[in-house]
Amino acid sequence: MTVSLPPPSPHHLRILIVCPYRLALDGLKILVEQEEDLQVAGLVSGVQEAIDASSELQPDVIVVGDGWPGLSCATVIERLRDGGITTPILFLSYDVGPEHVQLALAAGATGYLPLDAGEDELLRMINSVSQGEVSLHPTVLPSLLTHLEKKPHQAKEQEMADLTPREQEVLACLGRGLSDRDIAQALFISVRTVQTHLEHIFQKMDTHSRTEAALIAARKGWGQPEQDP
Repeated sequence: MTVSLPPPSPHHLRILIVCPYRLALDGLKILVEQEEDLQVAGLVSGVQEAIDASSELQPDVIVVGDGWPGLSCATVIERLRDGGITTPILFLSYDVGPEHVQLALAAGATGYLPLDAGEDELLRMINSVSQGEVSLHPTVLPSLLTHLEKKPHQAKEQEMADLTPREQEVLACLGRGLSDRDIAQALFISVRTVQTHLEHIFQKMDTHSRTEAALIAARKGWGQPEQDP
């Protein structure tokens, strides 16, 4: 099922909502349109429909609901990315287990929000991921960080030592939660250059997750403001 809606005004963020359940689609549409700066550009209930709708509608954010019969969240996100979607994806799920969250992020999710989150949190996170920022609900972060702490990371820290000075600066900015655009402005380089540095960082750290790299940087204290003597 695909439902296309009237073209949004230029100042609105265009939101494509993807979920296999019609009631959830309608409910998310009502919640999103509580915010005057957001407008739902389309509602779709299938992965291929989402790929086609994204190409046609050019949304600013794709909100994806969990609960796909026979498909994990990571599989759904991977199929969307493999279909050519580069738009930020905010994934909504009932499962906030750290492994579940990490798999979703590694597959290409830009944000992760529990389904029991409030309306204000949904709207705030939509705006956050629209800026290219990886955004996680506060209830997700502690368990995810604990999960990552339990994984062997000595090799990753050695690989961090192999980063160039510029890559270290980019990673420090990532650890502060900056978007690609904000990093570019902070370091006086282009967004494309930032993305190239990030690709090199992920290769050296052997991670495909922007959030995992940021958490490792935060754990080492990178990106923290220096204390006055």
